[in-house]
Amino acid sequence: AMAEQNEGTKQVLEALSEINRGTSEVRSATAEMREGSIMVASEMKNLVEVTEEVRAGIGAIDEGGKSIAESARVSAELGERNRELAAKVVEQANHFKA
Repeated sequence: AMAEQNEGTKQVLEALSEINRGTSEVRSATAEMREGSIMVASEMKNLVEVTEEVRAGIGAIDEGGKSIAESARVSAELGERNRELAAKVVEQANHFKA
């Protein structure tokens, strides 16, 4: 009976040892996952910051494009006005020749 009890105790101790090893492995894996999660969160933060910088750059480009378009419109209007005035000058100059 003592031998059986000793064998049973030995089996229980071995099982507890295996449970402790498993628990240790789970703790280690959990710590690695936590570190990985922290790294992912940090990279996500960097991605958000870069996205905001890109968005701001696109906004500046858009504003620059609008400014260029407005300048082109004004330039076209001034060019047309200059053509009209040049035609009037030529017309008036022709009166002096006659």
